[in-house]
Amino acid sequence: MDVKITQGFRVEDGTATVPLVEQSDDAVRAAFEEARKVGEARGLWIPASAGSLVVAETVETPSMRDQLLASVEQGVGLYGGVIVNINAGRKVKNQIPIMKPSEYRERAEDWLTDSRLAAAKLLPTSEDRPLLLIPRLTRAVTTEAIVDSWKSSADGKLWTWSDRMKFLSNWTADQLSGFDPELEGEVPFIVLPTAYDQAREGTVKNQRDDVEVLQEAYPELDVATIFDGAVIARRYSGGRRKWQDSYVRAVNLDPHTVDGFDVVPRARVYDDNHADIDGSAVGVSDAARLRLK
Repeated sequence: MDVKITQGFRVEDGTATVPLVEQSDDAVRAAFEEARKVGEARGLWIPASAGSLVVAETVETPSMRDQLLASVEQGVGLYGGVIVNINAGRKVKNQIPIMKPSEYRERAEDWLTDSRLAAAKLLPTSEDRPLLLIPRLTRAVTTEAIVDSWKSSADGKLWTWSDRMKFLSNWTADQLSGFDPELEGEVPFIVLPTAYDQAREGTVKNQRDDVEVLQEAYPELDVATIFDGAVIARRYSGGRRKWQDSYVRAVNLDPHTVDGFDVVPRARVYDDNHADIDGSAVGVSDAARLRLK
């Protein structure tokens, strides 16, 4: 074996050791092959994997910032699909503006502060259920528009309930949509998980208490709104879905009594592709979807 001795070799108890990191690839492969032959000659068992050397290129895992910035185009597409339907019923001067994905991405660069990135790590994610950076509403929408958004996101299918609008009137349109009048004119964002966070299941009180504790350390965390769910629901439009894919439950809103039960609003699209918006009893354990604001 031809190994070049360079600076850094050590002599200990009469044995010279050579740092292989300083050798060429061919020299390192030769060293492994010679070690394998010596072992076999001594009757030692050499695992098959030990007889070969695989040189792999190190792949750097994208940072949270890079992952979120890369999701802007998809997030803008989902948001834009909802807004186009809302704008169709508005006069031009009242329409909600939609920018190009490249413009949103440029603005998101500054929006993604270190504190927001730290908070984003608390949201559930997986390879097929990523976090999405999505524009936030810049103008108010009505409760009727929120309901219509769910219908359009479910390919026009919405379960009929004659008392739905009366029920939803227990909360303001801004509470259901997440629109903040103080942000009007700005281009804010939200980060929405597409995964259902089973670990956060619990009663309304349990989940609200948990969110309040989280917000003490991460004030950027919040509960996803009913409108947010309509945006996420579009990700599964035309395909098979589970109710968890778009489920939102407003555990942060005050419950109201309906037919003898204290409930908060919730919405989702079932696996039959029908959307539904109704009340969730405070004792039910389905997990609200959290978001980053």
